[in-house]
This record gives sequence, structure tokens and C-alpha cells, in this order.
Amino acid sequence: MTTRILLALLPLAATACVSVRPVLVPAQFIPTSQPQLVWVTVENGEQLALSRPTITGDTLTGQHFGDRVAVPLQRVQIMHARQPDKKRTALFVAGVGAIAGFIVWRASNSSGQSSGCVFDPRSGWYCPE
Repeated sequence: MTTRILLALLPLAATACVSVRPVLVPAQFIPTSQPQLVWVTVENGEQLALSRPTITGDTLTGQHFGDRVAVPLQRVQIMHARQPDKKRTALFVAGVGAIAGFIVWRASNSSGQSSGCVFDPRSGWYCPE
């Protein structure tokens, strides 16, 4: 049961450590990070979602709704992509630590001895007297 809960929470943990942010240097970001998807706004305001983007010379290429698209890098106004986010990762780790600390605190009394309290997922905390 615990394994199932952990496996169910794994996607949440993976998304807690990334965010969609602007790419500062697309020509370096694409080859090094190899993102699966980027969002590009070109100079005329058109927005494109490009899957499997690559950089060839000074041109960004990728798939847009199944069609191969090539955009010169000088036409790219802004590019967004999923990137690691240190702040979200720190908040996630702090949250998990707080929850673990609460569970340990709740399951023990002030002397550190086990209080006999147990957690039942269906009804919550139960402390026999």
C-alpha cells in the first residue's frame, strides 16, 4: 500500500522541481538540455509550440502539429521551456520534511516514547486510551 502511494505521488514530485520559464540563450539551451517541447513567440507575435526542437546553424527547427517548422533564431522574440527550478525544489523538500516531522511528532508523546497513536487512512488518527 505504501509503495502504491509513493508511486502515485512520484509525478507530483517530478513536477514540483520544474517550471516553465523563459530561455535566456536558446542556441545553447536546446543542444545542452534537449527539451521535448518549447514555446516560441516570433517577431510578428505568432506563437508556436515546437516538439523535439533542434538548432541547426542559426535556425530553430521542430514539429508544430505534425508539420516540420524552421524559424531563424533572429526572429525568435522569446522562448519558454520547462527548466529545473531550485526554489520549487527547496519548497518541496521543506514541505516533505515538515510532513515527516509532523507524523513523527504526532506518533510520539512529549517524552519521545511512542504514544500508541496510529494513522488509519479511512478515519484519520486514532489514539487508544
